[in-house]
Amino acid sequence: MTVTIASLLEDVPVSSGATAPWAGITANSPNEPAAVHTREALRLRVLWGSLTDARADIHVAGHYQGVLPASAEAALDAAISPHRGVIAEHTRRRWLVGELGEIGYFPGRDPQSQDCTRVRRAAVAGMGRLGTFTEDRAEQMYGSLLRELGTLTDVRSAAMVLIGSGAGNLSVIQAVRALVKGFSEVMPTMPTSGVLGEVVITEVDRLRAEQVAGALMDLTRESTVVRAPVRVEHGAGGTLCVESAAVFTVRAIAHSLRRQSELPQGRSKKAPLPGHLLDALPEELREFIPTVLRDVPDDLNALSVVLGAQSEGGAGAPPTRISVSHRGDRMRWAALTERATIPEREIPVKPRLVADLVTRLTAPVAADAARLPGMLRRWVIPEDFQNHITARSPLVLEVNGAAAQLPWEFLTDSAYESGQDPLPLALRTPIARQLRTTYSRAVADYAEPTHLRALVVADPGPPARKLPGARAEGIALAKLLRSRGVDVSLFVGPPGTEPPEGGQVATELDVLTELLVGRYDIVHFAGHGTMSQDRPDLAGWLFCDGVLAAAELTQMTWAPRLVTANACWTASGLGRPDTETLHRWTTPAGGQGAPPAGSVASADGTDERQRARLTAVLADEFLRVGVAHYIGTSWQVPDSMGLQFALSFYDRVLPTAGRRGEPFGRALCGARQVLFGMRGTTPEAVRPETWSGWAAYQHFGDPADVLDTFEPAAVPAPTNGRPHPPPTADEGHRA
Repeated sequence: MTVTIASLLEDVPVSSGATAPWAGITANSPNEPAAVHTREALRLRVLWGSLTDARADIHVAGHYQGVLPASAEAALDAAISPHRGVIAEHTRRRWLVGELGEIGYFPGRDPQSQDCTRVRRAAVAGMGRLGTFTEDRAEQMYGSLLRELGTLTDVRSAAMVLIGSGAGNLSVIQAVRALVKGFSEVMPTMPTSGVLGEVVITEVDRLRAEQVAGALMDLTRESTVVRAPVRVEHGAGGTLCVESAAVFTVRAIAHSLRRQSELPQGRSKKAPLPGHLLDALPEELREFIPTVLRDVPDDLNALSVVLGAQSEGGAGAPPTRISVSHRGDRMRWAALTERATIPEREIPVKPRLVADLVTRLTAPVAADAARLPGMLRRWVIPEDFQNHITARSPLVLEVNGAAAQLPWEFLTDSAYESGQDPLPLALRTPIARQLRTTYSRAVADYAEPTHLRALVVADPGPPARKLPGARAEGIALAKLLRSRGVDVSLFVGPPGTEPPEGGQVATELDVLTELLVGRYDIVHFAGHGTMSQDRPDLAGWLFCDGVLAAAELTQMTWAPRLVTANACWTASGLGRPDTETLHRWTTPAGGQGAPPAGSVASADGTDERQRARLTAVLADEFLRVGVAHYIGTSWQVPDSMGLQFALSFYDRVLPTAGRRGEPFGRALCGARQVLFGMRGTTPEAVRPETWSGWAAYQHFGDPADVLDTFEPAAVPAPTNGRPHPPPTADEGHRA
């Protein structure tokens, strides 16, 4: 699927000499529209420039439900809150819902501050769920937006982008038509007390600005309530992309050739007349064209831009966002890429085969790990979505509870399947999940921290089921965090064991108290996890004196930025263990802790499916209370791998003096690479189910987010992903 010159010109064949009806609208256009408008008409202007540089009383962008800010919305977020991103934070905490037509307001920067921007107030207009924004729904959104703005007595002008067209969801014509219809229906009902007189539509690319202006002029010729723009105005921050530069060049060549054809007989027609190419371009574009065209291929006829090719995988590449919902025998898909939105698709699937696939790819044997990922891609993903799954940009999957259970970390792309790149996709680009939950609640707001605080809990389970590797992980991680200036509360081992220096033993009551009363940015757990098949809300972490269930987190009023559960899971048929159950659970059998009945993988793979389900269940509970990032394992990994993952991940994500930490997605990708390189290096890592231990780690959150502080301590530089020394304790599996 490509973007060509013709599509950029809305399919107008410029090569034949025909031009779009708005092709002549430039900053130099002298003529006003002939129609006479009343004073009550809403004036529309088109500005070639950036949204945040436009002068207005309020600045507006669109917001997809549950999707973190990108493009214009991200620019607004940076303008009003450069250090944190208040719109992004409200999205994570679900204060900003984004239902169709819902308008959210955010204050701008202090006008007296030195770094004040033109954005005095920001607003985001809800666009609903990803993949559902049609022209009719856009019309509703624009009507709601104008109705809201018209009630604000201090807003005379509003600046906005053409909402719904930035990612290619609607064409320019469709989006403009929706805007004109929505505004025209609302204008007669506007209160007479309203002072809103003009709306400035900003476009950073000049060609799109001309398309918007021309479409507005064409669609408002007979309107008495909406006034069309006279011309494209030149503002700050305007650019010209390569494709647009090529279009303007083709247009100029066509103009020059037409002028040649009009020459008197006897004049040479072998070459364009001097200066005519520049003469055919608007004056303000002449400085852009020569520079931009250096990136254009010599053969303009072959010019095409493959979707996503502008983003070659860097940390700053815009993510590809895909929505996946699995209900019954159907999977519903929608995709938002840098350059296009694909409407919803449905794929029929057999629930039994989906369950079998989850089972086989949970702690898979080598043969399944080699073949089934390709089947996952080709079976459940629509064909026109598959080209968007590449290493060129991070991949964010918005999933419901059922879709979350699929092992998306095993996704492959064409480069891997053809042998061009030996690394699986999740080792080359961030893959993260955003969980679609049935409800959310607001959590208490808090001031920006000047330093980070962490709660580390390791090996709190019964002594009979001790995890020396988890204990070593907690101690080593606390040392790393403290070396980076993080305040650490360390809980290691059950009562009756010797706590490490700088720590204390872990009880369920003490840790729950810290979660509910403490104000931690990071929570890290290394130990056993468990869940009930009948009561998934009782999923939680195993302590010597009980199970700290996810349901007990509902009263949490301070949400950590990051929760990491570096644990193994036991799916039991039991609910919350009572005293007798705990006694059976913790009694040694043959010198080792005996797992509860039903915890050993059954022949039909029930246990593996429950483990896959548990990660999403516990993630849901944390995400509901406002946690921005949850990282958990979907099957057991060797202690050596668990330790290396923790140290490698935090080594990357933590800030140091003079340097921000890596984004969560990149840090996780780097940690996976470390585990990938450990395969076969220890006896336990040779086991088939640990060969793919790098894929056990699932991330729920925004891969582009960064763990920031305002006053990072002067600490040593990170190790750049080099493996840390292995633990001195005996190795084992967390089972």
